[in-house]
Amino acid sequence: KEIKMDSTTLAGEYVVGEEIDYSKIQVIVVYDDDSTSTYKLTDADVTYTPIDTSSTGTKELKVTVKGVSVTTNVKVNPALSSIEVFSGATEYEVDDVIDYSKIILKAVYGDESEAYISLTTQGVTYNQIDTSTAGEKTFTVTYQGKTAEIIVKVTNS
Repeated sequence: KEIKMDSTTLAGEYVVGEEIDYSKIQVIVVYDDDSTSTYKLTDADVTYTPIDTSSTGTKELKVTVKGVSVTTNVKVNPALSSIEVFSGATEYEVDDVIDYSKIILKAVYGDESEAYISLTTQGVTYNQIDTSTAGEKTFTVTYQGKTAEIIVKVTNS
C-alpha cells in the first residue's frame, strides 16, 4: 500500500504564526488492490508532525497511517506588515472609467521584503471610485487584513 497527500486539502503556503487546522488536511491510502481510503490528519489511525510556522522557510509535514508514511514540503512566508497604494492615478475627471488593473499595491512583510501586487490578485478587495460627481473620494484597498487609503480627486473637465 502507499499513502499520498490530498493536495486539494493542504495549502502549499502558510504565513508565520498561522494556525493550521489539521482536521481539514487529508491523506489517501491506496491499497494493493487499488482501493482507497481517505483519512483526516486528526483521525485515530493517523500520526503527523505539525508544521513549524514560527519562522519562515520550507517546512516538512510527515504523515503516517498504519505504518506507512508520506512527507511533503510547504512554504512558510513572512507575515504581511503593511500595504500602500504604490501606483495608479490619483486624479480623474467626471465620468472617467477607471482601469483598476493598472493600480499597484506595495506589500511589506515582517522580514522587510516587499512585493508589488495588482488589485486583481486573489484576496485583494477595494471600493469603486465614484467618478459621477466632482470632489475628493476615498479609495480603500484591503489585502490579508491590512488596509490602505488614499484620497482621489475627481474634477470637472
